[in-house]
Amino acid sequence: MTSFALPYWLWLAIGLGLGIGEMLATFFVLIWFGAAAIAVGVISWIFPGLGLAAQLFLFSVLSVALLIPARRFRYGKSSHLINNRAAQYIGRVVTLGEPIIGGQGQVFIGDTLWHVEGKDLPAGTRIRVVSYDNTTLLVEEAVEQAA
Repeated sequence: MTSFALPYWLWLAIGLGLGIGEMLATFFVLIWFGAAAIAVGVISWIFPGLGLAAQLFLFSVLSVALLIPARRFRYGKSSHLINNRAAQYIGRVVTLGEPIIGGQGQVFIGDTLWHVEGKDLPAGTRIRVVSYDNTTLLVEEAVEQAA
């Protein structure tokens, strides 16, 4: 007696359907389920005696195995930096064009003039961006490491 199983071509069709659904919806989720379904279809084609339980187990394991790294990649640490230019500058070392007086100053980074806060420093001092508060960069004097 043979066990019931979905034919390999049905898994391939499901995978393609999920891929098309991803192109229409752009959730960045369906594509991984589609890839898992295509993989199960290929495995079912290579091993035709695979039962439904084994197919569903493979689909589940492959879906999770593909989805977790993809979500980490998409929603990892860098995603909060995309629209936050001040956060992108944390750790960057620049040279003060004008002094910081009374804890307030300005510095050009690229083509943008940024307000900075930190201890009073003369023009020409190398500073490091350590944090930010809205559109103000919080800085400290950069201690250069001897090579």
